[in-house]
Amino acid sequence: MKQNNLNKKISSSTKWSSITEIVSKLISPITNMILARVLAPEVFGAVATITMVSFSDMFTDAGFQKYIVQHEFKDKKDLADSTNVAFWTNFIFSLIIWFTIFVFADPIAKLVGNEGKEKAIVVAGFAIPILSFSSIQTALYRRNFDFKTLFKARLGMSLIKSF
Repeated sequence: MKQNNLNKKISSSTKWSSITEIVSKLISPITNMILARVLAPEVFGAVATITMVSFSDMFTDAGFQKYIVQHEFKDKKDLADSTNVAFWTNFIFSLIIWFTIFVFADPIAKLVGNEGKEKAIVVAGFAIPILSFSSIQTALYRRNFDFKTLFKARLGMSLIKSF
């Protein structure tokens, strides 16, 4: 009975995880192709710069998600304590990155050839602390094999980021 339930969970998780990855990977290039056709080159360059800044959210996680998903915790309290530490560390680190982007917005804009777009870079950087709120929760969903919920959330985020 337990084995059958585990097989169902694995099958469902694999299905939803695969669908999530495929859909989220397709949305971004399709949106970029549309934007490249619709926007003037200098405006598209600004959009590309803003997208590049938002990639720095990769550094805020620092492996916390993998730890939450893979580690064998003693009990629920141990999991909750580790999750709490991971959340606050992740959030503080994301604020530091955003503050760095805020301070160096002018040099970043000049470096990528988008002078005058400093405010847009700072506003785009604000997504980093906002995204840090969902990072650890995502790890908890993965740990519990709740990939259907993750599919809905990630699809929504991909659509929001694209527009």
